[in-house]
Amino acid sequence: MKRKYILLIFLILSFYIILPYLKYILFAGVIAGMLYPLYTKLNKIINNKDISAGVLITLFILMISLTTVHILGTFYYEMLYMLVDYPPEQLRDFPHAKYIKMFLPSLISYLADITYSTLSNISKEIIGYFISTILAYYLLVYSHMISDFFYKLGFTEEDRGYILNKFYGVVIGNIFLWFLQAALSYIGFLFLGLKFAIILTILVFIFGVLPLLGPWTVWAAVAIYAYSQGDLIGVVFSLLYGFLIVTVLIEIAFKPLVVGKTANINPAIALIGIFGGLSIAGFPGIFLGPLILEYTKDYLFKYIQTKQERSSDKK
Repeated sequence: MKRKYILLIFLILSFYIILPYLKYILFAGVIAGMLYPLYTKLNKIINNKDISAGVLITLFILMISLTTVHILGTFYYEMLYMLVDYPPEQLRDFPHAKYIKMFLPSLISYLADITYSTLSNISKEIIGYFISTILAYYLLVYSHMISDFFYKLGFTEEDRGYILNKFYGVVIGNIFLWFLQAALSYIGFLFLGLKFAIILTILVFIFGVLPLLGPWTVWAAVAIYAYSQGDLIGVVFSLLYGFLIVTVLIEIAFKPLVVGKTANINPAIALIGIFGGLSIAGFPGIFLGPLILEYTKDYLFKYIQTKQERSSDKK
C-alpha cells in the first residue's frame, strides 16, 4: 500500500517536470509518427536502429533548415523588390498619407514591442524544438519498447494500425489545407494586382501552420494597404475573400470535412479535436486532438458493446 503512495508522489512530480515542455514532447511524437513508416523500412535494410533513426532525423532537420532558408531568401528578395517599387518617400503621395503619418509612431512602437517579445522567447522555442527532434530520435530507436509497453496495457496490433492510419490521415488533411489556403490567397493577390504576391503567399502558408495566427493576419495587412491607396474594392475583397473564405470558411467549415474524410473521422469530432487540441497543446494538438477524441469514442463504444454482450450471455 505504501508503494502506491510513493508511486503517486513520483507520478505527480514527473508530471510537473514534464508540463513546461509538454507541447514539445507531443511534437516529438508527431515527428516520430510521421517518420515511423520510413524508419521501419530503413531499419530492415540497415538492421541498425540507431543509424536508421539518426539518418531520418538528420534528413528531417536538413529538410526543415533548407526550406526555411529558401523561404527567407524569397522573403528578403521580394521585400527588396517591393522597396524598390515603393520607396518610403512615396508614402507622402498616398491618398491617406497624413493619417498614416499620424499613427506611424504608435505603430512602430507597437511593432518594436512585438519584436522584442518575439526575440526574447525565440531562445525558449529553439531549445524546445531541439528537444523535440532529439526526443523524436529516441522515440524511433525505442519504438519497439514503447509498443511492448502499450501491448501490456491492453493495446493490440489492430489498435496500433488503427491509430497510425488515423494519424496519417489527419496530417495529410492539414497539409492539404495549408497549401489550399496559400494557393487561394495567391490567386486573390494576383486579382488585386499586388506585385509582391509571392512573399504574401509564403506568409499565408507560414501563418496557416502557426497556431493562433492564420492567413487572416496577412489579409488584414493587405486590407490596410488597399485602404492606404484609397482602393475600396481591394478592402472589400480582402475582407470578404481573404477573411471569410480563405480563413473562416476553410478553418471552421472545410477543415473538419477534409480532415474527417482523409482520417475517416466524424467532422464534428474533428472540429472539436482540432480547436481543443490547439488550445491545450499548441501546434501538436492540431494532429493529436482529433485522434485522441476519435479513439476514445471508438474504445468507449467497444467497451459498451462488450459489456452488453456479456450481460446478454449471462441471461
